[in-house]
Amino acid sequence: MRVTAIHSVTFREVFDAHGGRAITAWVRTIAGQRAEAVASCAEMNDKQFAEAMTFANEKTLKALRGLDAVEQADVDRKINLLCEQFDDQDSWAPFARALSMAVARVGASASGRELYEHLREFAPFSGPGWAMPVPIILVHTDDTGAFRSVRMAINPRASRGPRRSIRTLLNLARKTLAAFTASANAPLQNSDEVITVDGLNNTLTQLLQSTHAAGLRRNDVRIGIDFGRTLQQEQEADTSDDEAGMLHLCHMLIRRYPIGMVENSFRDEQTLVRAQGTYGDQVLFLRNDVANRDAGALTEAVTNHAVGAAAIDLWHFRTIGDALAYAVKARGMNVPRILRTSAKETLDDFLIDFAFATGAEYVELGGFGSGGHVAKYNRLLELANRHEL
Repeated sequence: MRVTAIHSVTFREVFDAHGGRAITAWVRTIAGQRAEAVASCAEMNDKQFAEAMTFANEKTLKALRGLDAVEQADVDRKINLLCEQFDDQDSWAPFARALSMAVARVGASASGRELYEHLREFAPFSGPGWAMPVPIILVHTDDTGAFRSVRMAINPRASRGPRRSIRTLLNLARKTLAAFTASANAPLQNSDEVITVDGLNNTLTQLLQSTHAAGLRRNDVRIGIDFGRTLQQEQEADTSDDEAGMLHLCHMLIRRYPIGMVENSFRDEQTLVRAQGTYGDQVLFLRNDVANRDAGALTEAVTNHAVGAAAIDLWHFRTIGDALAYAVKARGMNVPRILRTSAKETLDDFLIDFAFATGAEYVELGGFGSGGHVAKYNRLLELANRHEL
């Protein structure tokens, strides 16, 4: 038996970044290398968590003992089989995810590599060296109506003039958010169906003023807007007037502001195709219904020119192998990939190594007010410094 074989697996209950329930998985090899990973279980009730913990303690070690931790694909296949054995697969998914992440970490340690270097072995990637994913920062949220959020992408590659490091740009972004928060005295107002254009314009104008005051150049920044709408089924009511209004609104915003992403904006796919055809060279159009693990839906949307980027949330996958396969498939279709944090956030910074390993174009990390987000920003800066990005 190889010294990198799995010798022990341990699960413990911990807290996530918001004080909710989470699970940490510890994996140790015969040679003594140990690693842990954390996944949120915030949506599980006491009964679900207790049953999942019992199953994990009874079944996991028996299934994984002796497997080579360096061979991620083999271990992930066993983890997926364990998921299928548990009655409530969604409840055990966080345990599977934490376990798969911990195996990846201990496999990297056993092979003497950094985690992102180890993960790249399972995610074919062409191109020399390492690329910095563009960080996307949450600026403003409004969950009360149809408008959902405003985000800001800081892109050192698009900046004109002398190149500034990602550390410099993130510090300027932090100052921008502080200035924006201090000046934002007119929050967006909207109902379930009507987006208040004046409120949106006020917010975006204040954001641009704040970026200028902080020292960011207009070309450093791309703004993302999530309208929180979903595509409707064909049998539902006609939405042509509503879609025409949304298309006009998007046209106005793109002409007036440095818009780089528009998410969940249209309810009719043909309208989305029109927008993609008109603005697709400068704006990424995203849809939640093709995000994450449904590779078939992503393929269909890309074929129909009805999506401009693939949003990938690791917490929607059971194993890291599944997430890697999806990221590689999206890259094979030449679709930009946006790695995302989850509302169920933990202090685990695995996402950043995953983004580096897969060459993801963007990584969405939320604001600076959460410990879980800050941990990921710090890991991003660490890798940027190491590779002089």
